[in-house]
Amino acid sequence: MRRGREIERVPGVDFSAVRLARNGVATWQQAGTGGARMVAQSGGRLLEHAVGIDPGYVGVGGSVVAWRAAGMIRVRLGRLTPAGVLVRAGEVRIEADRKLRARLGDGAAVPLGAPYDSGDTSSGGDGVDALAIEGQFVAARYSADRSGTSAGALLRIVDLSTRAARNVCETVSGYVQRFVLAPSGRAVCAMRADGDQLQIRAENDVLDQGPGLSLDSLVRRGNELVWVKDGLERTAPLP
Repeated sequence: MRRGREIERVPGVDFSAVRLARNGVATWQQAGTGGARMVAQSGGRLLEHAVGIDPGYVGVGGSVVAWRAAGMIRVRLGRLTPAGVLVRAGEVRIEADRKLRARLGDGAAVPLGAPYDSGDTSSGGDGVDALAIEGQFVAARYSADRSGTSAGALLRIVDLSTRAARNVCETVSGYVQRFVLAPSGRAVCAMRADGDQLQIRAENDVLDQGPGLSLDSLVRRGNELVWVKDGLERTAPLP
């Protein structure tokens, strides 16, 4: 809890990854219900309450908050804070003010778009809500929803060494639940595609589909992709 410009520990509350911006805005994690964790900011702003959040990391920069979950870097628009570096991975930096940019070393920044903003109403929101970094490659998931219903999604992959970008796993009415970015710069998505099809898709090639797919099960294990269908584990090599 913020008090002046210091963080005051509250007895019995499991805080972690506390960050205090220069303008006094505090961002932290704390234990939630049912084994979940919460990502929150001073002023009563709750950004996430979910299972599987890495308790050791919160990034803050330019009104954007980042945390790690399910192999992805999740991002949301938060309270106004000074612009800065949100995430570092090797030579790659993700910078933020009210928009997201990626930079390789001392190279020029590549715009990624605005972070997801759920707004203050139930009408929905849109923007970049998850990132992944692999070598010189960055993947940004763009999601949109309207009144609690998915209004489309896509994954944009940028090669920071050439500034080339492409969109994959596009859907106009579904969503991308999870994705894995391979060292090759190719991505695999667990998604609900148009027509309500559950799919594991290596960019535009369908690896598996059907009602028995568990979209939340997609993970990278070494040089393999692993997911579950009809209660059984399936694998494929990284693309």
